[in-house]
Amino acid sequence: MNLSAAFHTIRLTLAGMKQRGWGRIINVSSIYGQRGAANRAGYVTTKTALIGLTRAIALEVVNTGVTCNAVCPGTVDVPMHQGTNLAGKQPTGRLIPTDDVAALMVFLCGPSSNDINGAIFPIDGGWSVS
Repeated sequence: MNLSAAFHTIRLTLAGMKQRGWGRIINVSSIYGQRGAANRAGYVTTKTALIGLTRAIALEVVNTGVTCNAVCPGTVDVPMHQGTNLAGKQPTGRLIPTDDVAALMVFLCGPSSNDINGAIFPIDGGWSVS
């Protein structure tokens, strides 16, 4: 579902975006799209595939007014992650606020992001570089 939902949504909406000459596609990958993890092969595979899908679509939409980017959150501050041990993961030692992820997505939908296409944005407290 991580990959198929994004794939089919893009498949069903991309032609209309191109026809209108504007659109924003933001795929939600994960830190695990950029790093492997033991015992999470299925999740890592789908989140990595979302990054590949993002890059492929970004090339397809060049010069159409449509952009395609991906955000890659670390461990986000949602109820299921309360009390999660972040040792050895997010160097900040804190959960990623959902509002921060949303703010990045809002920016990517705005006019200042017209030339941001095919980018992969980690929002992971430094996990991807540690």
